[in-house]
Amino acid sequence: MSVDDFAATNTLLGRWASRRSPIRNPSASASFLDGAQLEIDTWPQIPTYLEIEAGSKDEVIRVAGLLGYTEADLTGGNIIKIYARYGLDLNTIRALRF
Repeated sequence: MSVDDFAATNTLLGRWASRRSPIRNPSASASFLDGAQLEIDTWPQIPTYLEIEAGSKDEVIRVAGLLGYTEADLTGGNIIKIYARYGLDLNTIRALRF
């Protein structure tokens, strides 16, 4: 199945999910040691943050350590958990705008 019309697809998905405006966040990414991926993510209403993607949790912790972060500095999880860290419930925010 292919999607050729963003607006029509968004309308269709809006019927199934909670109503929320589509958003595309600006980000920058780079490869790092041993295939780990670093991404600087920017979302509305929260500070810009660094995302570390690697093959395992231990690898994420190791790369974070090389960058000067401890495991206590890290938050595992999706964007809903990131927003919650700042006291925001992403499920109740109807529209995110930059």
